[in-house]
Amino acid sequence: MANNNYRERIQYLVNMLVDEIGEESLLEKLQKISGPESVENALTIICDETMHSIPKSIVIGDQFVFSSGSLNLETSATLHDDLVKRVVRLTEFLKNNSYEKVRIVFSGHSVFPAIVKMVVYRTIHVETEDVLYFGSRGYMEVRLNMREIVEQSRIGDLES
Repeated sequence: MANNNYRERIQYLVNMLVDEIGEESLLEKLQKISGPESVENALTIICDETMHSIPKSIVIGDQFVFSSGSLNLETSATLHDDLVKRVVRLTEFLKNNSYEKVRIVFSGHSVFPAIVKMVVYRTIHVETEDVLYFGSRGYMEVRLNMREIVEQSRIGDLES
């Protein structure tokens, strides 16, 4: 019987917090407390780990770091070669593993997430979920199903 009282009390507190801060905010806070989400066949790609410390709470499954350190900006050719090395490394990693869910943590120079997103899509044909950092607002997850959006725009279902 005591167990039932705990459940009722917990449910009461959850409902109170949902009313006060909203479902998404409560879920985000609980996930931060509980640690990383455990997901099979999932990968988190950190675009650049140089600038910011990435909270463990946003990492799911395996982790791959696309860039660590500086780009070689001596010439356009050295920059090209530096980016190609990173693309090849990511492509080989994706081909040698099987992932159904890929999360990209946008960080570093804007070229990194653009390249990562394209490599993931071209290599394993998976729509990614993206995690972006917005200063005082913290990290926010964005899921855009591009296939669906593009298809809807072709048939005129999207509003301007």
